[in-house]
Amino acid sequence: SFDRIKWLADRGLATPAHLDVKRQDNEVAKRMVAQGQNQLAEIKVEYEAAQKGIRLTDDHNTNTSVKSRAERLAFEIRDLESELRKREQLIYTLKVDLEREQERYGEAIRRLVTTPISGQIWEKITASGEFVKRGQPLLSVLDCSNAVVSASVSEATYNTLKVGDKATFRSSSDLTEYTGRIVKMHGLASPNTNLAIKPAVLRNEPFRVTVQAEEISHAEKCTVGQTGVVRFYPSDAPGVYAGLLYWLQYWVPMP
Repeated sequence: SFDRIKWLADRGLATPAHLDVKRQDNEVAKRMVAQGQNQLAEIKVEYEAAQKGIRLTDDHNTNTSVKSRAERLAFEIRDLESELRKREQLIYTLKVDLEREQERYGEAIRRLVTTPISGQIWEKITASGEFVKRGQPLLSVLDCSNAVVSASVSEATYNTLKVGDKATFRSSSDLTEYTGRIVKMHGLASPNTNLAIKPAVLRNEPFRVTVQAEEISHAEKCTVGQTGVVRFYPSDAPGVYAGLLYWLQYWVPMP
């Protein structure tokens, strides 16, 4: 401490320089103590005034602080307004890009499909939203202008017929009779066909005969799927049946 160094210096046991350093430290400590006591007294006064509902402030410092805070808030407001304008511009740009992409997407998901014939959609082969490849079948189109009649016949009747023989078909719906000729004949092993109703679904008899009638193709309404009666007129029936009218009646669907 300072007192101890002074006692040693008086007896020649400490240097004068060391004593000066301690004296300066002692003065500084006294000033700090005095400053602390003054601050404590001010705090006590403010505390007592606050208890009585009195607020003690330095008007100059208060005004300076308020002005500084107002300037800081004004700067923050300008900064936020600038950021808001940037974000609004970004939103506008993104909306324009979104509309452009939606138009491109709309064009990409729609394609104009041209069919080789004019007709009705008979079967949808693909589902909505399905990804399709080039050349993949999408749907089947019903060609009503090329309708034919499929009949199932017995083996005995089948053996009396040949391609080119005359035949008639009477529709069960409107009783209209159409004249045509046999264009195809086959047995149990049904060949591949491009008909809407496959001949293999006809279960009455094992043999199939296909009749084409021009009047059916020229009808105003599509007759595919109707049933009726088919009559055959063999051109060269054997034996005693020659010259007689051969006809067989079957309820058959039109493919």
